Amino acid sequence: MSLAPAHVHSWTQSDRLAIAMNFQDNGFDFFHPATYNLLTKDGITQVDFPIHDYLIALISFVSGMEISFTFRLYNLCFFLLGLFFFFRACRLLNIDSVISISITLFVGTLPFLVYYQNGFLPSIPSLASFFIGMYFMIKSFNLGNVKAYYVGITFFTIAALARIPFTVFLIALIGTLTFPIIKGRRIDWKKIFPPLIGLLMVIAYFFYNRQLADEYGSMFLSSFRTAESSSDLWQTIQASMERWSGQLLSPFHWLIVIALIALYFKQKKGVQSSDRDRFLKVFTLISLIGMLCYFILMSLQFIDHDYYYIDSLLPILCFVAIYGLRGKAVSEKWYSASAAFLFITGLSMFSYAKSNQDYRYGSSEEGRVNYHYQVFERSANDLESWGVKKEDTLAVFDISSTNLPFISWQQKGYTSLSSGENQAKELLAKPFDYAFLIDSFKVSDSYFDYPDLAKQLQYLNGNGEISIYRKNTSSTIDQFFKVLYAHSRLDFEDNLKTKDLVINEGAQRSMIDDMKGNSLKLSDQSEFALTAEYTDSTVHKMDAKISLKFDFHPLDSSKGLQLVISSANYHYAFYMENEIEEQNYWHTHQFHRRIPAKYLNNEGPLKIYFWNPDGSVAYIDNYEILIYE
Repeated sequence: MSLAPAHVHSWTQSDRLAIAMNFQDNGFDFFHPATYNLLTKDGITQVDFPIHDYLIALISFVSGMEISFTFRLYNLCFFLLGLFFFFRACRLLNIDSVISISITLFVGTLPFLVYYQNGFLPSIPSLASFFIGMYFMIKSFNLGNVKAYYVGITFFTIAALARIPFTVFLIALIGTLTFPIIKGRRIDWKKIFPPLIGLLMVIAYFFYNRQLADEYGSMFLSSFRTAESSSDLWQTIQASMERWSGQLLSPFHWLIVIALIALYFKQKKGVQSSDRDRFLKVFTLISLIGMLCYFILMSLQFIDHDYYYIDSLLPILCFVAIYGLRGKAVSEKWYSASAAFLFITGLSMFSYAKSNQDYRYGSSEEGRVNYHYQVFERSANDLESWGVKKEDTLAVFDISSTNLPFISWQQKGYTSLSSGENQAKELLAKPFDYAFLIDSFKVSDSYFDYPDLAKQLQYLNGNGEISIYRKNTSSTIDQFFKVLYAHSRLDFEDNLKTKDLVINEGAQRSMIDDMKGNSLKLSDQSEFALTAEYTDSTVHKMDAKISLKFDFHPLDSSKGLQLVISSANYHYAFYMENEIEEQNYWHTHQFHRRIPAKYLNNEGPLKIYFWNPDGSVAYIDNYEILIYE
């Protein structure tokens, strides 16, 4: 429950946590929500009505509870409350208790929904608010209770304010209430005014949001993401199904779906139609049309953002399900079998959801994000000792989140979401006091993707996991490292030999690709085509980190071809045949190795070379070696 948002969709979730934390920092100024990222002016950003973030910040402040724990607990409790009212709504529609439990269990154990139940997204309390509003709306029809009607509209409005897609249900309600005009009947204005006021509140905040965006900027999506054509839309649907297959519905959820469909069609005699049922039918139809329109307008988002299903398709599917099953009951003779089926399927759904939860928290795709967060947490106390002040502006390179480092450090600054020249240049242009790079990726990603970065950042300090820099223009890359023992590079055009790199006798330089120019050919003509040899005693005093990058073009399987790192007491080989994805094609490879100082001594040089005992044929180009600390 205390885990930070450092897993699936950490970007959006950490932004929401940052908003709550900034409410505590800005004196609880509700109408100027902000994150720590200065991509927007002063960090202030447009965002859907942040009532839940605000309440979480307030609860955490008053109770003294850690804010991540408070956030997760708040969303979980809100969801469970919504699920309880969803069950009660089923019962109000005269759905048998067994079926009501089945549908509630179905919703509560949806694999993707389980992950977000105690997360940081407003989609969860909005869905719960919708369920609560749905219950009171149905109650108002059953009992003619005006107070219940107003309560239902209130929760519909809260859901829509916090997540814009839920506005569809306010519009659907207004449309349903005005539907009698089509048949020449009078409409009840007393019922129309409450949802109309709710809709006007959503519209008013929408325009206030636009004003915030115009004045300060936005950290959140504020435009449609629509497929350009019907064929693109179909491809988007296919891509979404492929991406989220097994995570939206488990096989056991499909069993429930099949059972409910069978139950729906089993009874030949339909449920007696009433004014309430006719109203719900029109409301459901308009809501369905509205959500389909929303899906089309935002279709591209559904490929990579499964929580969009919480805001759109899930609530309407729940409503369609309970409307279609109203009045349905399980025969008493099937109670035992139904209970057994429900118990077994329920356990299976829980088990599947737990497995999916573990996968999401342990996914290798998200492992890097979680590692980043752990580094930021462990480094929080180091910032002060490195001279970083609270008012300093920071820049964090190559992380996949806009606020993840800043929620750990409670500092403001900028981030680049990936490595590369454009991203690095954009971040370097920002007005920051200190820059940070994660040590594990600062060479493999940040440097190799944009080597000139090393000439613009000067190393100041580090803790072995993260390094702190300041802006400084230099003609060499030495300043980027704590110590740069050696740097060698060959493009095999004019410079065929450097201080440390030697092309051995028999190796050939030839052109296989006009775009590459000359490359070094590895063949049976030279068993040791290229050797780097380092004799400088400084290399042998400390642990050495060795990073290599080069382009590789194999003409065969490269069997036996090895890239070897060796010294008197050390030997390690990378087998190139294990790296090949496709022959007769250029690949860019990186190799990284850390050699402890105990293996480096003055008995012999450190060598890095290609060994080609079987005479495999391949080309290499843009060969670069870094040895550093």
